[in-house]
Amino acid sequence: MSLPLPPTLSPSFSLPSSLQLTAGLAVLVSLNTYSIVLGAASMGLVVIYPLMKRYTDWPQLVLGLTFNWGALLGASAVEQQPHTPATFSRLPKTMFELTQHTHITASK
Repeated sequence: MSLPLPPTLSPSFSLPSSLQLTAGLAVLVSLNTYSIVLGAASMGLVVIYPLMKRYTDWPQLVLGLTFNWGALLGASAVEQQPHTPATFSRLPKTMFELTQHTHITASK
């Protein structure tokens, strides 16, 4: 029995999706070189997240890393320098909030 593909992995790609992708790429290439590399590196987490939801009990870890990676990217784009320790120190709090939200919505 094969499972249906999630919408992000579906072979159909709509016009609004392609416009969002184009706008996101335009914003990314307008940033400094360090931020472009950092933004491109975040795609690994974006690809891994659906797999973590399917095969592990801790998708919050990857989602938390992805959220905090966005904060890291924003800080590096504004201040032209990395802020790794400050950004990833928020990971436990983000994971807690995501887990709490998951349990609250699952109980409804």
